Amino acid sequence: MYADLDPAATLAWLAAAHATVLVHGHTHRPAQHVLAPGLTREVLSDWDLAARPPRAEVLRLTARGLERVAMAPHVGSSHCSQGCARAGPAPMPHVLRKLWHQLRATVAPVPAISATLWLETLQRYPFLAALPLHDQAKLRALSALFLHHKQFHGAHGLTVTDAMAIDIAAQACLPLLHWGDAAAALGWYDDFVGIVVHPGEAVARRQTMDEAGVVHEHTEVLLGEAMERGPVMLSWQHVANAGHNTERGTNVVVHEFVHKLDMRSGAPNGCPPLPAGFMGTRTARAAHEAWWAAWEPAYANFRERVIMAQRFGAPPPWLDAYGATAPAEFFAVACEAYFVNRAQFAQEFPALMPVLDAFFRQAP
Repeated sequence: MYADLDPAATLAWLAAAHATVLVHGHTHRPAQHVLAPGLTREVLSDWDLAARPPRAEVLRLTARGLERVAMAPHVGSSHCSQGCARAGPAPMPHVLRKLWHQLRATVAPVPAISATLWLETLQRYPFLAALPLHDQAKLRALSALFLHHKQFHGAHGLTVTDAMAIDIAAQACLPLLHWGDAAAALGWYDDFVGIVVHPGEAVARRQTMDEAGVVHEHTEVLLGEAMERGPVMLSWQHVANAGHNTERGTNVVVHEFVHKLDMRSGAPNGCPPLPAGFMGTRTARAAHEAWWAAWEPAYANFRERVIMAQRFGAPPPWLDAYGATAPAEFFAVACEAYFVNRAQFAQEFPALMPVLDAFFRQAP
């Protein structure tokens, strides 16, 4: 799941996360994933901003380990054009924020994640424990740098523990594992700082406009959401359960952070920025043609299988049906399965394996 967000509304979104109603149930994806004729991708609106103040502390990795740091209270508020509350000063411009992160990475020491906590994370997530030892070491260092730059916010009274933050960091960094220098790799995530963790699923209020210009309001059950140039929201219930979902190939952290990769070139469309020489191509146009030559037929075939299963009782496909709602969601859902259950994904989507191997720089 992804949403568009103006950078200036980021702080307001963080405040809103604490006012969202939680629903504990079994809905894995938003209820709107059932396909309908003429389905188009929905551009999500901002969170409903009810008036409960955000928590006054965040979790940061310091030289003494993960510590809770008090936040200064916001003074005053205004309202954005969409009617959302905006508290405190505007966020730092992207260029300045990027320079600040680079300077901080150069000057400030990055403490290592303790061996005990790291081993506990590996034990909870079999797909991480299955990595070669040298990849585990790289992922540990990458996760430490990730924690050094990000802030975790617990919603609805949830306390984000050290172990929880490390679990999220390790899964968020998994797609970046083979992208060379850690600081450069994490540059893909430099458009945001905050990670909001809900105890369970959240319900967000949405507004959509039909062809006649009539605005309709509805609610949507979320277990995660990535916002363009904004924070990431995760359901801790589903983050914690990811270690038990390897056979299903689902992982909410990978899903949302892959959306962040897709957003590097603007609104997500299922094709992230491709590196020079991607799959032996010589131009950016050729790289995109190679990408879509694999993804378009795979998406069309998968969507058809989902429709047949939902409407006519055909056997459901192995991959999460939510991937059939849009190319961007198909990319994110496919990446979940690629990292969590590579062997099964290779059987289901052999044409996508070389494309994802090339993008994530994984050895076949």
